[in-house]
Amino acid sequence: MLQKSNLTFGINLVFKVMIIVLFGSFKISQISAIEETEVLAHTTGPTVVIVHGAWGGAHQWKDAADALQKECGGIVHRVTLTGQGERVHLASRKTNLETHIQDVVNVIKFEQLNSVTLVGHSYGGAVISGVADEIPDKISQLIYLDSNLLEHGESYLTHMPKKAEQYTRRANEDGDGWLIPVGGEAAKASGDVPHQLATLKSAIQLDSPKRLEIPSVYWLFADGKPAAQDERYIFLERAEALQWQTRVLSWQHNPHKDRPEELARELSKSIVGQAAERN
Repeated sequence: MLQKSNLTFGINLVFKVMIIVLFGSFKISQISAIEETEVLAHTTGPTVVIVHGAWGGAHQWKDAADALQKECGGIVHRVTLTGQGERVHLASRKTNLETHIQDVVNVIKFEQLNSVTLVGHSYGGAVISGVADEIPDKISQLIYLDSNLLEHGESYLTHMPKKAEQYTRRANEDGDGWLIPVGGEAAKASGDVPHQLATLKSAIQLDSPKRLEIPSVYWLFADGKPAAQDERYIFLERAEALQWQTRVLSWQHNPHKDRPEELARELSKSIVGQAAERN
């Protein structure tokens, strides 16, 4: 009888401990969820959406985005375009610039984002132009980082005929005619993946005059040489003709990789400064 009593007591004790542990875990989870909701609800900083460039992905912007979020106090979203980064398994010969524009439009719509500062790097600049044309009322600022600033009917490669020839040849030789291989071991090591050629050859459709009313910034990364010698100088001139804020920096093309914290500080100044002007 004593052994049975001890066994019953032990089972009851274990059962009570399990209830306490489970209940305590529930309370901790519940509190964490509430705290997270309160943090998001009280976030007064800007909403930023970053669009990466060709061959890249959102993963390459993590350090810069984390630093930017600390600098400006807002929420920073990183979008990976179809067929790139962790979505490389979705690569297709049918994917074009419009596909990538819709990637970003849908993030903004489904996440219910408003007053968005849209940042586009390199090829990402073509993407954010299309996004701003489609949903201009959702965008508060456009920031082009060493980007191709396109006009209606142009493609990313319109003003880069040598690169157009080079990329087409590489795709034909090693990418079944539609996929441009990664250029070099260093790029592979940084997480680059093959890029879909059609996205760079697609003509952009820009129909909304509201897009040009959005405050915009253009930064040229001159790679240590005079700005006028840079292949994207034509886009800097376009931005200046539109009376946008412009900057020329001596940085290499990918500062999110080699100087993410400095890039974040400079971006924060531009974003916060523009927000102050709006208010």
